[in-house]
Amino acid sequence: MKTGNYTVILAIESDCCKDTTSGQVVVDSPVTPSEGPPVADFTVKKGVVTAYSVFFDGTPSKGSDLAYEWLFDDNTLSTSHSPVKFYSGPGVHLITLKVSNSRGNDSISKKLIILEGGEVQLEDY
Repeated sequence: MKTGNYTVILAIESDCCKDTTSGQVVVDSPVTPSEGPPVADFTVKKGVVTAYSVFFDGTPSKGSDLAYEWLFDDNTLSTSHSPVKFYSGPGVHLITLKVSNSRGNDSISKKLIILEGGEVQLEDY
């Protein structure tokens, strides 16, 4: 059945009488039964706001209706799917992303390397 709004009609008939009623039914996209718990992943790119700003992107994570929780090594948090972080210069930082939904949660930690000039690299932790 395709997604959409449908009118459903129920008709009842017996020896003495008959009646009908109708109602609206909304069919949403089905959840694939094979969809398991979420899988966390993220990418980064050099920001343009300052020389050492970094754009984080959690959308490579797998799963539907995800909640995002970023933990940065300066103990700051973000719940955005794509936060921006400002650093003072080159350095190495530990970044952790936790994603969750009704099917569970997952987290991943990566090493962010900020080079002279603001270029960024990620390495598995």
